[in-house]
Amino acid sequence: MLYITYIILYLIKITEMNSPFLYGTAVTGEHFTNRTEEILRLRNNFLNGRNTVIISPRRIGKTSLVKYAAELYMDNPDRDKIQFCFIDLYKARDAEDFYKIFVTSIIKSTSSKLDEWLQNVRSFLGKLVPKISLGSDPQSEFSLSFDYINSEMDFDEVFDLPEKLAEKYSLKLIICLDEFQNLEYFKESLLFQKRARAAWQHHKKTSYIIYGSKMHMMGNLFQEQSMPFYRFGDMLFLERIENKSLNNYVVNAFYRTGKNISSEITESMVNLMEAHPYYVQQMADILWNRTKTNVNEDLLNEALEIFLKQNNPFFQGIIENLTNSQLSFINALISGEKHFTSAEVLHKYKLGSSANIKRIKEALIKKNIITIAPRGIVFEEPAIRILFTRYFDNADLFKQL
Repeated sequence: MLYITYIILYLIKITEMNSPFLYGTAVTGEHFTNRTEEILRLRNNFLNGRNTVIISPRRIGKTSLVKYAAELYMDNPDRDKIQFCFIDLYKARDAEDFYKIFVTSIIKSTSSKLDEWLQNVRSFLGKLVPKISLGSDPQSEFSLSFDYINSEMDFDEVFDLPEKLAEKYSLKLIICLDEFQNLEYFKESLLFQKRARAAWQHHKKTSYIIYGSKMHMMGNLFQEQSMPFYRFGDMLFLERIENKSLNNYVVNAFYRTGKNISSEITESMVNLMEAHPYYVQQMADILWNRTKTNVNEDLLNEALEIFLKQNNPFFQGIIENLTNSQLSFINALISGEKHFTSAEVLHKYKLGSSANIKRIKEALIKKNIITIAPRGIVFEEPAIRILFTRYFDNADLFKQL
């Protein structure tokens, strides 16, 4: 009787256990896997005060990588006096938005005392006539706005604020700027970039880690020779995690939570998701929640159907914004065509002229649907490829691998 009780309690514990898979948020600790080389590279850049620019497709784990590398570095007792400042520019749509977010984040990250915040604003931003609004907890919350300034040159002191605070507090300051591509939306964006680059390239105690979610825009900012941020720092092109590491991660996560999945099934799932960390986590989470003890092929296919339903609204939004020629090009890509400008392919898929192919590619890249990889044109996210495959052909996806 006691043995049965233990079994029942164990099963209750398993059913109440949280899923070991996370997606849609930055992850660290046990939820983070691999990236050993990238972490070491970032660590060296932290140590040497070297700027870093990270470019990769969406949802590959840029933010998680930076935060985890920073977390590991901060845990090192032999490290220099260093402070990380994480700034998300997602809501920045003009220069003033940038200034508010930038200044508020830096002042908060370098001090935790209200009187120091006020002193630093007065000391280093005197020309801007800043206005501080305190939150419900004045010791931890405040927001910043600026009165209208006649001379935009006064805003140069904003760009130099990190360096001045780093000097004041005798520390190394590392500014981590996420969604940096939003600078391209700013009015007079090129001038703004020139001024930021002109200030930041001379900083000695401050370094910058820059990344964003729109690969083609980040490429324009940092890879075009005519752009101000060309060769601003170490260029880190983040690839997808190798299959073997993801396979082991999934198998171990299932095992750790009292469930079993074979390496063969895990391999099928990881291959289907093209080793994309976000979608492997999403698919594994669905599968884990539907599994009592052991995963089988039927559960895998059920999880795939749920995965497709969850992503379908996102997919429908993409479909609605595509032209017929763009859809035809995607159909050709799904069908395995390589020579898109050949007369046969142009005629078969009604793609018009060969000159039209270039315009179609550029449009699909800007819409974050495809990207140009060493192996050719690929879909930026596997969910899009899978759903388009279903859209054009309902063949068994697992048998296509």
